[in-house]
Amino acid sequence: MPNDRAGAEPAATLLQLIDELSSELRPGQPKGPVLLDSTLDGDLGLDSLSRAELFSRIEQRFRVSLPGQTFAEAETPRDLLRALARAAPWALSPTPHRPPGQRRRRVSRCRHEP
Repeated sequence: MPNDRAGAEPAATLLQLIDELSSELRPGQPKGPVLLDSTLDGDLGLDSLSRAELFSRIEQRFRVSLPGQTFAEAETPRDLLRALARAAPWALSPTPHRPPGQRRRRVSRCRHEP
């Protein structure tokens, strides 16, 4: 899994995900750079099925669940980044945080007597 540093560099991770999907959809075809302000449909050529796959990958990589309206409303990677920030600000933090509701594992230490 390439670049799993979603918390440290969310924009770069997002752009990488989009670039990977674009390469898979059009292997061997020349493509321009994926930028935060590239349009998902016009510049990147993502149709509704491609967008659904992209959203699935985003939710998996960032471990979030995006609202359904994001799928219809997002026009650029920057829009997706904003949606990620609203849905799960902890996912974009440079310091590791646990998602709400996830408890810290307790490690018990046993002391052995000699």
